[in-house]
Amino acid sequence: MSRYNQCIYVILILWLIGVITTAKSAELIVGGIIHHLQPIDGIKTTQLQQNIIIKSNDINVLIGNNSVSKPIIGIGYDVPLGKSDHNFKVGAYIQDSKEFEKVGVYAPTLMPVIGLELNFYASEDDMVGISQFISPIITFTGVSIRF
Repeated sequence: MSRYNQCIYVILILWLIGVITTAKSAELIVGGIIHHLQPIDGIKTTQLQQNIIIKSNDINVLIGNNSVSKPIIGIGYDVPLGKSDHNFKVGAYIQDSKEFEKVGVYAPTLMPVIGLELNFYASEDDMVGISQFISPIITFTGVSIRF
């Protein structure tokens, strides 16, 4: 990882700590399992990648790896669906599109994200549950921790 990327991550983490400590609600999603709904030559259909999604109120910040195990960073917004733990999610993340070209796949540098996030907890009071994001291209499953 370059010095530039390291600085960006440190600044982002410090900003997030400030946001989370003043937020009405905060959540951390770690994981997870990425599953491509359409098989893509050169990319595993189902894979485990290291990702962290930090949510404060309805803002999401993503730091992790994409489907070719390369770094990504992104931001998103949740539109709550009623009083449930489910959300409509929109956002985007930045990735190195050249890494996809190496496996013969076109992918944009700015990848849009749109889909449905379903969060499952055993009860309303539970702090740990399962988060499932479903988009037209992939699904992502991770462990959700509420604060």
